[in-house]
Amino acid sequence: MDESGYIYVVTANGTFDANTGGVDYGESVLKLQVQSGQFQVLDYFTPANYAVLNQEDLDLGSSPALIMPDQPGAHAHLLATGGKDGRVWILNRDNLGQLQTNDAGALQVIPGISDLLIGGATYWNGNMYLQEVGDFLFQYPLQNGVAQTPISSPDQFGGYPDSPTVVSANGKDNAILWLVQSNTYGSGGVEVLYAFDADNVANELYDSTQAPNRSDHAGPAIKFVVPTVANGKVYIAASGEVDVYGLLP
Repeated sequence: MDESGYIYVVTANGTFDANTGGVDYGESVLKLQVQSGQFQVLDYFTPANYAVLNQEDLDLGSSPALIMPDQPGAHAHLLATGGKDGRVWILNRDNLGQLQTNDAGALQVIPGISDLLIGGATYWNGNMYLQEVGDFLFQYPLQNGVAQTPISSPDQFGGYPDSPTVVSANGKDNAILWLVQSNTYGSGGVEVLYAFDADNVANELYDSTQAPNRSDHAGPAIKFVVPTVANGKVYIAASGEVDVYGLLP
């Protein structure tokens, strides 16, 4: 939900016929509002190749809508989302663009970085962060609402699933981007907690395999782990346990 009370939903595989008077919005970003006790679709965006996405199970709905704070430039109200084909769309919340040839209704289309985005993007202080399956962590600086050439992490992250990201900061200071690599969930391996400088993700600050005595190792990996940061600690779920990281007394 944005500051005006509009709700944004990203749908996955399914029929799309809204452009011909139907009521189905598969593979779409929807702008909703409650009117007379019912949700009404006020606007939408649908990728031009929605039929291919649907047929090949490359649903858009694997990534939620990222609602950004107001941006400078021609379009203040931005939204970003992606899907299983790896592309990321930056949309104008005041005019989502509906269905147009070559996705002309989108403000920007970032080409497929790899082949799968699950869990979406993160925004902090004029930057958008993405980590797709088997790829680097990317930091996209935004200038007047336009994503610029990305900064990447030193190394790629292997395998499925990708790693949803979280930023902790003291206002605009000491910002750290956290993510959990859990691609060993099927083989009994451990998760790995990573920390990067959120101002420049080329600088890795920490990972939980660094300690020589394995004292920092996380528990057995499970899919789709999102770190939670609270009270100076980082909490991550693992198979059968919750691991808590923080500064030693």
